[in-house]
Amino acid sequence: MSLKAGSSLAHYRLIEPIGEGGMGTVWRARDTRLDRDVAIKIVRPDRTGDAGFRARLEREAKALAALSHPNVAAIHGLESFRDGRGRAHALILELVPGESLAERVTRGPLPPGEALEIAARILDGLSAAHDAGIVHRDLKPENVRVTPDGRVKILDFGIARELPGRTGGGSSDEGATVTSALTAAGAVLGTPRYMSPEQTRGAPVGTRSDLWSFGCLLFEMMTGKPAFPAPTVADTIAAILSREPDLAAIEEPAREVVRRCLVKDPASRDIDARQARGLLTPARGEPSGIAAGPRPRLTQETWGDGIDGFPAWSPDGRELVYAAESGRVRRIVRTRVGSGSAVPITEGDADEIMPAWSPDGSTVLFVRARETGRRLEPRDVFGIYEAADVWAADLATGRSIRLVEQAFNPSFSPDGRSIALDASWAGPRRIWLVDARGRNPVQASTDVSEAVSHHRPRFSPDGNRLVFQSLERTRFNVEILDLATRRSQPAAEGLWSDLQPVWSPSGRFVYFSSYRSGGLNIWRVPVSAGGAPAGAPEQITNGAGQDVEIACAPDGRRLAFAILRQNASLWVLPVVPETGRPAGAPRPLTSSGRDDSRGAWSPDGNTIAFNSMRGGDMNVWLCRADGGEIRALTEGPGGDYQPAWSPDAALVAFFSSRRGSPGIWTAEVATGRLACLSEERAIEINPCYSPDGSHIAYQSDRDGRLEVWVMRADGGGARQLTRCGVMGHFLRFAPDGRHVIFRCPSAGATLRVPLEGGEPEPMGKIAGGSHMSLSPDARRIMDVVAHKVLWVSPVDGDAAEPVFEFEDPEVRIDYPTWSPDGRSVLFDRFLPRGGELWILEGVE
Repeated sequence: MSLKAGSSLAHYRLIEPIGEGGMGTVWRARDTRLDRDVAIKIVRPDRTGDAGFRARLEREAKALAALSHPNVAAIHGLESFRDGRGRAHALILELVPGESLAERVTRGPLPPGEALEIAARILDGLSAAHDAGIVHRDLKPENVRVTPDGRVKILDFGIARELPGRTGGGSSDEGATVTSALTAAGAVLGTPRYMSPEQTRGAPVGTRSDLWSFGCLLFEMMTGKPAFPAPTVADTIAAILSREPDLAAIEEPAREVVRRCLVKDPASRDIDARQARGLLTPARGEPSGIAAGPRPRLTQETWGDGIDGFPAWSPDGRELVYAAESGRVRRIVRTRVGSGSAVPITEGDADEIMPAWSPDGSTVLFVRARETGRRLEPRDVFGIYEAADVWAADLATGRSIRLVEQAFNPSFSPDGRSIALDASWAGPRRIWLVDARGRNPVQASTDVSEAVSHHRPRFSPDGNRLVFQSLERTRFNVEILDLATRRSQPAAEGLWSDLQPVWSPSGRFVYFSSYRSGGLNIWRVPVSAGGAPAGAPEQITNGAGQDVEIACAPDGRRLAFAILRQNASLWVLPVVPETGRPAGAPRPLTSSGRDDSRGAWSPDGNTIAFNSMRGGDMNVWLCRADGGEIRALTEGPGGDYQPAWSPDAALVAFFSSRRGSPGIWTAEVATGRLACLSEERAIEINPCYSPDGSHIAYQSDRDGRLEVWVMRADGGGARQLTRCGVMGHFLRFAPDGRHVIFRCPSAGATLRVPLEGGEPEPMGKIAGGSHMSLSPDARRIMDVVAHKVLWVSPVDGDAAEPVFEFEDPEVRIDYPTWSPDGRSVLFDRFLPRGGELWILEGVE
């Protein structure tokens, strides 16, 4: 069959060849029927001559199609095509974008955190394949890709085979080998460097052969070198059969995983993919660290690349219900804590979230989308949901009924007689109470401002109060509502984004998620018997995780919560300097899958400083403006955020919790030497240099709430500039160096305050949020609204206009930053694609 670019096979148009293997040629092609790009592996004609081969090929394609795992590249179909010389067969495969591990390893070893995260995802895919009775047989760096949004995919099961008599469950190598349709019996197939000893001999292979290959792959990711280096294929095979790899450079417990995978006798290689995954979990580290003090124990409850969220405890504290991804939508599932398995309690094709267990254990409330197949998403992050109803699932019968229309975030009162929820039944979103059957609604919360909305109510243990989330434009607060007086008060002081509160079972604390330390972590505030705040907020978790959707176990000692992975990466958008409108298509700058975010241009525009978890901790990294020459500037735990360059490019300032409370630090660009400029036990964040480099402006809560402060560049002479409050992560010196520009929530405006002191002055009307960037000529501010749309607002008061958003509705944008020449805008692009449930034990 003569093939060339532009040829058509059925409804597939060939674009270009992208690979060649023993089975055939792989082409990038366009599926003209579904309007998508795919990979087509066209099997060599000499391989499809007999009917037995074709039957086995079809059977194995069906087995791979049934696998359907997020870490395994999908197979879309098996097609046959006829031309003048006969019939050809082709596998239609998912086209996976991104960089292969082979390309990544050529630059040297991966940071340990990144290597172990990728390894865990590979093992997830292998475990699913082995459970389905499928062995890969050619696992190597070239066959693993990391997509631009951080997903890990195993490719090319083209020499995979089914284990005989397997229909799933377990991963044993027992049983006689059958000839694979995609291989020849007894053939030595695979890539020599990653072959198991039994594979090099042409002996029968099974799942343990894949574990050998995985051990070689993990060794190479950790060290940057092959486990069995040799100049020729023959020497490589000899090394595999006779030599032991040097594991000295690999730290425990990853070393133990590699050691157990690289046992030469397959009968003694007593490890499977799931066991290896469990052993690697401690090595990956805790995605969210635990704040200083006695260390509670953090364990992972759910696994996988989907999003698990909204946990709720059973009354006896032994089970959880939560929302788990099931295809395009989520289902409410039930699991016994620590069991590793879950079963759905609902049926249907509509998205389901926000479960709540009744005090008697008989019922689970949940929110179900009105439209099937449509995923429920807030209009803004952690904001308002729409077009859904509250349902109730009877756990004894399995039946579900619609309880309340157009309502969200249900929770039972301690006696089970009332349900609190949020709804927009009489204007803006407010907290309402209904009885246990969803009847007799009564509005519980009020506010004089229609710009304020109320969400996510949770009862106090005595049932006399509610804690809820208040949202005003881009500001999130936690409020405590007295149900007798209908009066509310803040649970915690400060102009922060505090989210998703929940009462502890003892009534002594209110837990919530907050950006107070830079990342979105868990905090708590002590509460008096009368429901008033009784002390300062205390940080419970730290690090770069998005720690959200907290649920307290009935014993008060355990917290279940979700850690969301947003897979942020840095993108660059060419813009017209005079308007900020796009001058070309956006392009990715980084794609590590390790939360590359909050980028800052060097004064000459040639280097980017940014946050990343590439090394396992959130640190400051540097890269060229074209994405090359990436290196770490800081290392270690604590969480380093929001880099800002000094005008001479010798220093990068940032804020970090290395000494407990977030404070201002600097790092020398040439040496990495660190200096802490904050001496107070206060929260101090978001530094920026004056144009002449003599001062640093920053935000501090030294006087009890977040305000603008300034100090000399050496850390001395700190003084307060504002007394009106400040919000968000936007703080910049004006180009004249005589004013500091900031966002004020009380005024609902962007202001500038003189460096020498005085009253702040209002600037032009800004489009929306608090993550803004001033153009180099100080005439425009770029902002992001709803984490989706870039807006440009002229400082002189002219009308703001939207200038850019991605077509994909799931894509989020944040932290736009104008380049020094005004011709580019750097921003975070992320997809909220992953999340697991974790349990923190020992907190009360």
